[in-house]
Amino acid sequence: MHEIITFKEHDKPSEQTIEILEKYFNDNFHSYLNLKKTQNGYTADYYIGIEWLKENECILVVEPKIENLDYLSMFLECLKHPLVTYEINKPRNDEKIYEIFLDKKPVKLEKQKFQITPLLIFHFLNVVNSIVKKGLKKGYVKVQNNLSNKVKGKILINTTIKHNHTKHQFNKTYCQYEEFTIDCFENRILKKALLFVNKYLITHKILDSHDLLPVLNQCLSAFSLVSDEIDINTIKQIKVNNFYKEYKQGLTLALMILKHFSYSIHNTEKQEVSIPPFYINMPLLFELYVYSKLLKEYDGKNILYQPKAKYGNPDFIDIDNKIIFDAKYKENYSNRYNIDDIRQLSGYARDKKILELLKEESKVIDCIIFYPDEKGNEKIDSMINKKTIDDFLSFFKYGVKLPEKSHN
Repeated sequence: MHEIITFKEHDKPSEQTIEILEKYFNDNFHSYLNLKKTQNGYTADYYIGIEWLKENECILVVEPKIENLDYLSMFLECLKHPLVTYEINKPRNDEKIYEIFLDKKPVKLEKQKFQITPLLIFHFLNVVNSIVKKGLKKGYVKVQNNLSNKVKGKILINTTIKHNHTKHQFNKTYCQYEEFTIDCFENRILKKALLFVNKYLITHKILDSHDLLPVLNQCLSAFSLVSDEIDINTIKQIKVNNFYKEYKQGLTLALMILKHFSYSIHNTEKQEVSIPPFYINMPLLFELYVYSKLLKEYDGKNILYQPKAKYGNPDFIDIDNKIIFDAKYKENYSNRYNIDDIRQLSGYARDKKILELLKEESKVIDCIIFYPDEKGNEKIDSMINKKTIDDFLSFFKYGVKLPEKSHN
């Protein structure tokens, strides 16, 4: 029986938890949940997830600090806009919105605290939908056919004699040749993963609650002429090449899905009782969630994401209204502010590169900080509900209500 350490993101563990940590944590331990040991003790970062401190002996579980937070709905909202999806998929400097470690031993918890299979599936469906919109790529595939009155490619002599000549069918010849078709190896892997996804979503009744049915049907329709017949051993050995950007991402996710279900479609029917180690980067998820809301409100116009400044990059700027936005995954803005954040945005508001983008040199630039607030706004409605940070000129804050899990 292994020990379980549980606490909230960006929280300090209890004295009892510290005693357990002391047994397993050392300077060589790399924590992808960003657990750190400092002079003041141990602290967790703004990451949620599960990891082994020592396999088979101790598990670290970091939960969301916001009660009943529906991080899956946040992620799905991000995937609804192509600009935000691009930011999720693009390579970052060792910073990902999430990562699942399928090569690590799964963790079995008494109470189901997390769901990661839908996260993986939402991401995969979004990438495949992007592939479908651009059109499936074709590839060369070796085929064997019994041709009448003609030959093509390589003649299969033994097969022709066995199946044709012995039956006095001398006008037929078995040939092997290559066809340029959408029924290629890469598309077959995507099709197989799509069928796993379809079975999982139907079995667990997820389609209706997240409005995924149109996307799934569109993807399955596009792959209707693609076979899902593919050897499991071949799938296990495949290495994803730079086929092209969306295909590389799609194949990577497809292989993760197939591996997650142990290459058996029957496993899609099971409830998630054991979970591979994983993390979700909550500040980045919140930042991209706010980005999706801004794009929805402003119809994607004149909102720049992380424009380059002389020093650092602000999260967003609104060129038309000459505003600098920043997303801070910090609840304490409900009743106070963080002076370091104020200083950071003040620097951006005086950064020459940012002022050039805003075409403003003399005016004091408005700065608005978005933060999670259970009493906040579900929409970003042109800053009508912004609140003044009284100690500073042209500084405001805006509470964003995050989605909550259903109690059903």
